[in-house]
Amino acid sequence: MTDKTGADEWETTAGGGLVARGVGTPPTGFGFDLILIDDPIKKREEAESEVYREKLWDWYTDDLYTRLEPGGAIILTLTRWHYDDLAARAIASEPSRWTILRLPAIAEDDDPIGRLPGQALWPARFNESDLQRIRDVQAATGGAYSFESLYQQNPTPREGAFFKVGHLA
Repeated sequence: MTDKTGADEWETTAGGGLVARGVGTPPTGFGFDLILIDDPIKKREEAESEVYREKLWDWYTDDLYTRLEPGGAIILTLTRWHYDDLAARAIASEPSRWTILRLPAIAEDDDPIGRLPGQALWPARFNESDLQRIRDVQAATGGAYSFESLYQQNPTPREGAFFKVGHLA
């Protein structure tokens, strides 16, 4: 399609349709049976910005969630860049409404797709030794913070769960 508007909004003859909007753009005038949100945080700078995370939450709660039709659903696919990201807030606000599928790059106990602990999620792209190399590089430059969030989908505070940097002598 050459018409940009046509690519962002269309309807089928059977009554279905699609409205595509970027993060922060309100879907004014529409109601939705299904809302798909894909990677609302694109980079570390956005993830670390409390201002950006707050604006994202406001967009979700005020502009997007209010357009969800009764009985509608939201699918949120994302990298867990930060422990206070959109997923964390959405789950905390309505824990019983969400089904969570977390697929870490390196399988842990009770893997949802039946991998053994230590197995790679996509070995043709990143096998176990590739993932260990990436983990080692990230650990040498900033601890487990990046690997745990980007690859394991398990974000923690940068300072760690037990000790704050300012509390160490």
